Amino acid sequence: GETTGGKSAGRVRSRLAVFGPVVFAGIGRSATVLLHREGLEWRMTSNGLPESAVQPRGGRVARYAVARWLTLLPTALRPGIDRLLVIGLGAGHSVEALPASIAGIDVVELEPEIVRANRAVAPLRRSDPLADPRVALHLGDGRSALALHRELFDAIVSQPSHPWTAGSASLFTQEFFSLVHGRLKPGGIFVQWIGLDFVDVALLRSLVATLRSVFPFVECYRPHPGGAVLFVASDRELADLATARRAIARDAAAWSDVGVLSAEDLALARIL
Repeated sequence: GETTGGKSAGRVRSRLAVFGPVVFAGIGRSATVLLHREGLEWRMTSNGLPESAVQPRGGRVARYAVARWLTLLPTALRPGIDRLLVIGLGAGHSVEALPASIAGIDVVELEPEIVRANRAVAPLRRSDPLADPRVALHLGDGRSALALHRELFDAIVSQPSHPWTAGSASLFTQEFFSLVHGRLKPGGIFVQWIGLDFVDVALLRSLVATLRSVFPFVECYRPHPGGAVLFVASDRELADLATARRAIARDAAAWSDVGVLSAEDLALARIL
């Protein structure tokens, strides 16, 4: 929500839509998770906040293209990426987008009810990411998973909820970014999602400064259709257009699903 005019700070006007009938409800250890029937989709909310939506068979992939960019971006910016770690399952779009060039992906999800919600509609959804044999699901906190993991990853993707929500705030800190850096292979890539509906310029500037305090190379992408920005960070310079062109050609089917047909389409989304 947002304050009305700034003079009555106690009065909050909600900007959230009213969703349809509830088809799944779970009270978890960190959140109350609901799936609402919304047209042909199932809208997922966590503690009342809209997170994403599960699509039925025949659903239009490009509607949630930004989530798919999360796992596609590392493959375009760093050739040879083989294994990823994703923090936050959500409705599974980022894992659903796993290109053929990726051999394996570990997914860490804090809230078990998010997993149960995904599985509740698995037979009806467009594609079930948890049925992919390359996906290994782990329940737990993202920080603990990184601290306990012995393996180094080619890329780590973080897509927690908003930075001011319970269980998520600590995943936008210098301490967490340093932990991520220590679990990446040399030249590895970190991708950080942040939604734009509930942040301001000061918060975005703070996030950029925090990333830059840990990683020497940081870029920002705003993929179509918008609603979020993706920060990409590494300890080595990121790919040029020629490298990205070869990578997009290799995973052409996955990229075309989100409207990227060339490296120039990728470059258009890079805003910083």
